[in-house]
Amino acid sequence: NLIYKGVDPKTVQYLAGHENSKTTMDIYAKVKYNKPEELSSVVNAAFGLR
Repeated sequence: NLIYKGVDPKTVQYLAGHENSKTTMDIYAKVKYNKPEELSSVVNAAFGLR
């Protein structure tokens, strides 16, 4: 998945020929963290909280 490889959604939108990035995200973006503790550790790290 290009989005998870770091390609920005607008570029993926262009490559896929979608009219808007919402369509691209609805199709290609998936929930990455299914467990609350996984998500909270990622968010905390991103904001320098831990």
